[in-house]
Amino acid sequence: MDKLTILNERKTQVLECLARYTYLTVNHLVELGIAPQARNVRDRYLRPLTEGRSPLVGSGVFHVSNRPLPWVYYLTKRGAEIVAELWNVQVGEVYYPVGKIQFTRDYQHRIETIDCMIAFEKWANQNDAEIDFWHTYFQVEGSQRKAHQQLVRKTQVTLGKETIVPDVNIGILTQNTSRLFTLELHRQPKTQRIVQQLAKHADILRNEVLSEKYNHPHLHYVLSVHHSERSMTHVRKELQKSGHCEHVEKCFLFTHYKSLTKSFRNSWIDLAGTHSNLF
Repeated sequence: MDKLTILNERKTQVLECLARYTYLTVNHLVELGIAPQARNVRDRYLRPLTEGRSPLVGSGVFHVSNRPLPWVYYLTKRGAEIVAELWNVQVGEVYYPVGKIQFTRDYQHRIETIDCMIAFEKWANQNDAEIDFWHTYFQVEGSQRKAHQQLVRKTQVTLGKETIVPDVNIGILTQNTSRLFTLELHRQPKTQRIVQQLAKHADILRNEVLSEKYNHPHLHYVLSVHHSERSMTHVRKELQKSGHCEHVEKCFLFTHYKSLTKSFRNSWIDLAGTHSNLF
């Protein structure tokens, strides 16, 4: 019997979630509403998808100081083929990782980036908006084609000799407008390094590089997510004082991780420190 015919609704949703986010933990899938209990997600829905000669889902466990971290799940090629059939698209339009999954160096950064994406999607769904696309720094172009091709991160943009790789580029659609965002998650409270990183984003903005990459008619917004309110405040004030954002000040929005995951809609402030909405 064909795998597609024996998938129940929840297992199908697991595959579609993995197609949207690339990597997910059990806790992510709980947050996405697959089941209220982690045990049910793992035993009833994930385990059957990872078993057999041709599993639809792959998994990996990573360690820090010999301590196992929560397992990470992702689509296999066969899983991507099933999603492509469900969505009536070519399999090349469904992203899935190929080769050895390397997660150790940036495990927590990836997990929290995905937390931000889930919060973003929930906010969009609650505000009559639609995620048109998102690309992440851990997706590469060329990984699903020939091995000799140079791999390029999907978020990457170049201005002169400078190349930056945002954590996430996001396109949003509403009934009346469209918006383009780039999101950076700053896990380390290194003020000067973050200021220099955001200064490069300001140059990208002034030269409309990201808008050109996505054929977007307006300037994009830079969403700067910090790991603490204190770090966010230091960076925002230093960036404001530096003048790096001249002419594109309104395109920068700031928050910190706990605020974003608690109340995405109300968490954002602008460069001057005033509360701001994404729309």
